[in-house]
Amino acid sequence: MKPRMDRAKLASTYKYNSEVFDVETKEMSIDGFYLDTIVRTGVIALDSIVVDGLNLDIYKDQTKPFNLSKRPLFLNQKFKKLDHPIYINKVFIKNTFFSYREKHENKDDLLAIDISDMNVKLNYLTSIKDSLKADEALTINLKGKLNSVADLNLDILMPYNTWNDSFSFTGSVGASQLSAFNSAIFPAAGIRLESGMLKVCNFLLQEILQMERKEV
Repeated sequence: MKPRMDRAKLASTYKYNSEVFDVETKEMSIDGFYLDTIVRTGVIALDSIVVDGLNLDIYKDQTKPFNLSKRPLFLNQKFKKLDHPIYINKVFIKNTFFSYREKHENKDDLLAIDISDMNVKLNYLTSIKDSLKADEALTINLKGKLNSVADLNLDILMPYNTWNDSFSFTGSVGASQLSAFNSAIFPAAGIRLESGMLKVCNFLLQEILQMERKEV
């Protein structure tokens, strides 16, 4: 999925600061897809989906206003809202390169974040009503190299059966020179780190909710 024009030019035509996606992958395979199960039960059940060699590029023009009426759903919420019963045991996304760029007002440099050698594993993706009531949650693990230098590890827990559809995540960023993050810090905040060393950064956020945005 590639935009037909330059990403910056395409984003400039948007009313809001919507993302421009450029997605390519070398290979995708599906295992454990049984047609007789669909015929007998109506359930689309897959053992695993494997995506290899994914390149994901996202560009966003932050000089555009936010769309205050946009309410994107979290992944667990999207599955809960599906009408058709689906169960996917595991999804593996291997050998991925992720690139994110933002344009900011009165800044020549784009905010830039890259994750190379990225591998993502998702478990227990389902829209089956009985399964949604169980204690098992959708989980996501992401590992990669942040800006090609720092080890990144992220674990996300997304229960299906909470009353408020909250989720939580934990993670860490490994050792690196602080200057490696200037590509993200300087365009956004106008601050440049000339020296210093990050030994490790651990983070934990619990019960993240989808907050309502209201225009004032």
